[in-house]
Amino acid sequence: MFLLVVSIFLIFIQISCDKFESDQTVPAYLRIDTFLLKDNPDLVEGMLSHGITDVWVFADDDILGAFELPAVIPVLKQGSHKITLAPGIKYNGMSGTRGPYPFFASWEAVAFDLFPDSVHHIIPEVKYYSNTVFSWLEDFEDGFISFEATSNSDTSLQLIEYQEADPLLGHYSGRGALNLEDNILEVATNVSEGGGFTFPAGSPVFMEINFRANSVFLVGLYVTKAAEVILQPVLVMNPTGGKWKKIYVNFSPSIQDNNNALYFNFFLRMESDGSGSQMIEIDNIKLVNKPAN
Repeated sequence: MFLLVVSIFLIFIQISCDKFESDQTVPAYLRIDTFLLKDNPDLVEGMLSHGITDVWVFADDDILGAFELPAVIPVLKQGSHKITLAPGIKYNGMSGTRGPYPFFASWEAVAFDLFPDSVHHIIPEVKYYSNTVFSWLEDFEDGFISFEATSNSDTSLQLIEYQEADPLLGHYSGRGALNLEDNILEVATNVSEGGGFTFPAGSPVFMEINFRANSVFLVGLYVTKAAEVILQPVLVMNPTGGKWKKIYVNFSPSIQDNNNALYFNFFLRMESDGSGSQMIEIDNIKLVNKPAN
């Protein structure tokens, strides 16, 4: 379902300024540079960071298009109108699969005054929907790492502490490294406890990760069925050039394709490339979904 939604939205990306049925020739303009992600007091949501890259613009519930941020959007309307700005992301970090993030509520102004040949600078504040389910949060701040090494792994994640607290990452992150002796790093959820995660049928399931890496690594699923456990890679994560990045991994299709599974677990895996100096750092992991309707 979500792939279909994204495919439909991609049509609008290609025509980010569509034709308007209007005699007005001078538009009003909306300028949006970025979104601000605010705390939802109804939720326990961990440290907030976002990777919002696009804005989906609606006027009176009619879509005007999708625009990469920062953006200046022409609107061929004047007077008081309903304006809705939906925050968009790159699904799996890929430019070709963009869409509104299903867990962020849109910014909305019911009566927004538009004037021809004027620029309205908006800094939209958004938050998670109150019905968002955070099935798992890992911010590495409590001294315990819930991503544990599997039996396939030669090593494990370690806590690293910053001399000064980072505003996006807190005091600690998780770090994994490979050297000439350790050839595989594989960590997963519920290694020692057993069991795993289950999700309502049809629910979107995403994992948000802040990460920095100098090596390729995998993100995927352990799918536990009645007679077998399947290791299913979902996304190849690329090196970040020394910078921290935010990614939204869309597990929804893989989980829906395995609707007969008893439960799911999530893994990260890095294999040796022979260099002896591979490293990944991760933080602020959020596993999010929605309840059954």
